[in-house]
Amino acid sequence: MSLEFPALLECRYELQKGTATVQGSGRTVSMSSTEVCFECDTPVPEGATGTVTVKWPVLLQGRCGLNLVLKGRILRVQPGAAALRFQWYEFRTRGKAAAGPGG
Repeated sequence: MSLEFPALLECRYELQKGTATVQGSGRTVSMSSTEVCFECDTPVPEGATGTVTVKWPVLLQGRCGLNLVLKGRILRVQPGAAALRFQWYEFRTRGKAAAGPGG
């Protein structure tokens, strides 16, 4: 059993089921060590496999943006939301963060 934590973070997804590919964006609702639940702007088929990329809120060394990339299978769907159980994940850099005011 893994604990779920609320997490409202921007995300995008690319999922495949058979020959169909679904892409979209949304935001996470909750995350655990094995699953991410997210709101989706396009219908997601249960059983689809693919990637959910989460815009991570913490900068690497205070200046480089990160994405958390999760690969797995959609376990549950409901109108406007889905849950992905991931078997693999990694952090990838997004590039340097834009300078703030005066910097």
